[in-house]
Amino acid sequence: MRRIEDVLLLVPPEIEGRARSELEALGGRPRRGALGKDWMVVSVDQITYQCRFANEVPQALSLLVDHYFNFVVIDNRKLPSVARSDCFADTIAKQFMDRVHYSGDPERMYPLHRILCVLDDDECLPVQTFELGKLKIGGFVVNPFDAGAPLFKQLARLAAERARSVGKTAICLSGGGVEGFLFEVGVLKALNAHLQSRSVTDFDIYCGISAGSMLAAFIANGAEPEFVSAALTGDKSVGVDPFTPGTIFDPDVKEYLARVWKLARLFPTLSWSETISKLLKTVPVGFFKGDALKKFVEKQLTREGRSNDFRTLKRELYVGATDQDTSAHVVFGWGQWRDIPISTAVRASCGLTPFFEPEKIRGRYFVDGQYTRTSNFHFAVERGAKLVVVVNPLVPIRVEQPGYVRAKGGVFAGLQALKAVIHTRFMHSIRHAAENYPDIDFVLFHPESEDMRLLSGSPMKYSIRTEILNMAYRCTVRKIQRDFEILGGTFAKHGFRLQRYPRLRRAPQEVI
Repeated sequence: MRRIEDVLLLVPPEIEGRARSELEALGGRPRRGALGKDWMVVSVDQITYQCRFANEVPQALSLLVDHYFNFVVIDNRKLPSVARSDCFADTIAKQFMDRVHYSGDPERMYPLHRILCVLDDDECLPVQTFELGKLKIGGFVVNPFDAGAPLFKQLARLAAERARSVGKTAICLSGGGVEGFLFEVGVLKALNAHLQSRSVTDFDIYCGISAGSMLAAFIANGAEPEFVSAALTGDKSVGVDPFTPGTIFDPDVKEYLARVWKLARLFPTLSWSETISKLLKTVPVGFFKGDALKKFVEKQLTREGRSNDFRTLKRELYVGATDQDTSAHVVFGWGQWRDIPISTAVRASCGLTPFFEPEKIRGRYFVDGQYTRTSNFHFAVERGAKLVVVVNPLVPIRVEQPGYVRAKGGVFAGLQALKAVIHTRFMHSIRHAAENYPDIDFVLFHPESEDMRLLSGSPMKYSIRTEILNMAYRCTVRKIQRDFEILGGTFAKHGFRLQRYPRLRRAPQEVI
């Protein structure tokens, strides 16, 4: 079966005619259809290359957003009757690489190893190869359409390297409290609705931090997100234990009363300054014990067909938490922490202070994993993942109205500041990963535009769970439809086929 590769060919208008003539000499012909004049189809060595012409950098960038191109070829040959003031700075290759490589949005960063550059064999060749080499592009070619079609030989080489780069697939889920958990369930439910003959339970690796660790544990055990959603809305018809406020909110009254009693005994002997200091210490480390959450997860994972043991899972599961005293990030399910029960690891990862008490494991106290990592996608990469789907609900609200956050009060402002710090760290981290792992495909789902208003404020919103679930579902459907060509090509590369519109999935019989 002949393989088809789509190639974006960025050629300045002054030499487009020359490039078309060279392709025609190799048997190239316009593609059928209304836009056929913009495409040239060439078959070389059992591979059909569909080349889409673009004359300007903005046009090329726009096409990359709307269509999945396997490769980009930049014709950087010298323009006729144009003197070069600099060998590289004033070229179309430099303009394009500046816009692609330094994009502020990691999702818009086209993989540099899938870019080829056509160069002249002249005095500028050493300079251009040096500058392009620093950017680690896929390669360059001189005399691209000579005998043997060197350009297409290079593209075939890149295609072979791409085929070898396909490996494991991973889903990495961040935190964000109850609202973050709800958002992630809605995202995975929507993604499931677009997957053909596959499911989000068919990935190889699952990484979870904080609220995302509980969902990752369920999905890694084969639980479909549709049933987690049913549990959240209290639907008992599917045989799932309802996820209620009592599952989360179990006040640690004993801890709080003990601290108050200790202060009351010392109060008559304290000075004013000492009273303030001791009063601050009466604030509990956690308002909730977290025992109910731990027991809930344990009950679901110890049912027949599921496992509460990292070592017996069919899929890889990793849960991130933070050592409260050393601030070290620990990954349960790996190394010396592999024998810890999954429910205990989830409880530790969800220890968001001051909401929950830390979890004591082997004499160490563990709190929320988000304090040290927003998402463990780096660990998924280390474990061999080549497609990494990241869901990050923890995005600060962005409004143009001055004073909006201030008017909401100190707690709201504090939470927004925390979200801003965590989100900034995450975006810097994933951009860095996209630059340093060009052979890995990252797909990011997060709240957008007005959706962020619903997730602002307290992370413990349970009463509006249906609204958040529906919002997350719509947000994901909107993104998949908007970026369908890009996402479809990315997922297809790793064995998953996306359909453009969601469908209702038939509920499987086994649930969590």
